[in-house]
Amino acid sequence: MTSSPAISFYTTVLRPDQDLAKTHATLAAAAGEFPYEHVVAVAEKFETLPEFIPGRPPNLKLVSAPKSSISEGFNIAIRACSAPLIMVANAGDRILDATPLVRVLQSQPRADFAYGDILLNGKRVGGRPSPLAPWSLYLHGMGFCHGACATRRDFHDRYGYYDPAFRISMDFAVFMSAVARGAVMAKVPDLISDIEAPGNSSQRLERTLDNYRVIRRHLPRSMALPIAAKWLLASWLGELARK
Repeated sequence: MTSSPAISFYTTVLRPDQDLAKTHATLAAAAGEFPYEHVVAVAEKFETLPEFIPGRPPNLKLVSAPKSSISEGFNIAIRACSAPLIMVANAGDRILDATPLVRVLQSQPRADFAYGDILLNGKRVGGRPSPLAPWSLYLHGMGFCHGACATRRDFHDRYGYYDPAFRISMDFAVFMSAVARGAVMAKVPDLISDIEAPGNSSQRLERTLDNYRVIRRHLPRSMALPIAAKWLLASWLGELARK
């Protein structure tokens, strides 16, 4: 790499595959004029990665993370990032344009993180306008997609890393904690990422239970239970409406 990266994209995978290769291939266009690096934490079959990303690009940083969970892999990759800004690049997702996030974080030094809109199953889904109050997240969830969000590199040092206790809602737990502690956010009106159809997070009951455990860190049971019931009902009605 001829210059220091402006943004580090980080990915964690159980093992290398075509989804990782697809996501890696989008990053040059997504970063645009900004130099970037791609940090990949691999839990198994680390030695097979050249089969999917050949040639060992100079801006690719590989980290062996044996037996790591998703959260642990994220945390390992984050600590290996060298750019002042970082952004998750989940294997299977396509980062369309990260430059609006870079520009807003460079121009607004008080902002801790920035996010934009996504494509999901071909439909544009907008993040809710910032600033998001803690009560908005309690009632409605994050309000933006983790895969269309960039933070400063020290964001997790200040607000917390991904918690392996959460199988689905590890991103919600991080950003819920950050917003509750006053993190400054910036919403951009741009389309940032094309997100792969949800896997674990599409499991309605499991997702609700994990989200409930997140908000129980902030609210008493008497308040958290009705909110979780509302999420479960809203999710079920939403699925019926899509059929």
